[in-house]
Amino acid sequence: MKRLLPIMLGTILAMAVSASRAQQQPAYPPATTAELLAFRDRIERLSMCAQLALKILQTRGGHGPDWDDPTLDTRYDPATGHCYVWMSMVSAPSFRQTGVFSATATVQTTLWDGQTQELLATTTMSRHRRSGAVFAHEGADKHGPPSADNGYGFDDADNYINRLMYENR
Repeated sequence: MKRLLPIMLGTILAMAVSASRAQQQPAYPPATTAELLAFRDRIERLSMCAQLALKILQTRGGHGPDWDDPTLDTRYDPATGHCYVWMSMVSAPSFRQTGVFSATATVQTTLWDGQTQELLATTTMSRHRRSGAVFAHEGADKHGPPSADNGYGFDDADNYINRLMYENR
């Protein structure tokens, strides 16, 4: 009987371990074929958008001694099938060193249609002045002429850029 007890306990323990292993499921169910294809399609569209942004940067970026390297962001909108490229450039080299805007710093932000390389909107901040413009037909038709009340077009252009780049993500 003394020998039988350890053997029985070992058998019961082995059965319990194998039963618990059989009941374990993966933390996440495996992806379906449709999910994998949708993921692959999304990756391809993001890659295409990044290539279009690079092309815009090379042809229209703030190249020159007065501008720091541009900052880029992209967004592919599946509803419209468009890739939007946001580019921001700062003119003051001292901005990165001091961490504050100098009195002569100029920040220019542009929004491009990636496929057509059409400039959709632009904003500029320099000293105490702000200005902007919406060139896209959809955005340009909605706004009146620039005035001091809307930062000489800055508010309209900034709202337009933010709506296309960051809403409904």
